[in-house]
Amino acid sequence: GLGVAVVRARRITDAMIAPFFGVDADVYGQIRAGFAVRAREAALELLENFDFRERVDRLPFEAGTTVVGLGDSITDDLHSWFEILRNLVDERRPRDEIRFVNAGISGDTTSQIISRFLGVVQQRPAWIISMMGTNDVRRHGEDATKILVSHDETEANLNMLRNFAEEQTEAYRLWLTPTLVIEDRIAHSPFLAPQQLMWRNEDLEEVAGIVRG
Repeated sequence: GLGVAVVRARRITDAMIAPFFGVDADVYGQIRAGFAVRAREAALELLENFDFRERVDRLPFEAGTTVVGLGDSITDDLHSWFEILRNLVDERRPRDEIRFVNAGISGDTTSQIISRFLGVVQQRPAWIISMMGTNDVRRHGEDATKILVSHDETEANLNMLRNFAEEQTEAYRLWLTPTLVIEDRIAHSPFLAPQQLMWRNEDLEEVAGIVRG
């Protein structure tokens, strides 16, 4: 992933990751580069709209500052909302040298994000934009009756992260509610179904309510 780790003994390279996908480092690097190109293309397409361009130009990121995107795979993904945001700002304000740090790690719950939040603090962010909680309501098993993290614990975790950020950073904080899912596609996914993973929109709506609170 591209997330910020609290402790990283050595840098994770393409050569280390590529064997997990059965390709060599050069092929893996080409695939990653292709994802980056498509994220930029998505940003350019959005910027064709004048009203949208105006909104991007009004984003309150100061030159030379750091913006951290915190979350799970929805943030970590090389096509994610955060990567598109990075490209939008780079395209409109290339001289401002605003640094975007993708601190998303696939599969993370809010509990796991707490455990690595010091790594975010060490980036000295001016902004922390968070989208999390989706994996808190992940269900495992054929007839799962329990979510991974209870709603009460999710709320406590978000409060802890807020307090952590208030005490140890000067960052502005922006909370994004988790998105809903297409439950039927998950149930029939050749990747997710064999792993007996499921998300339910009623659970995600509960988390969204907690984030709004």
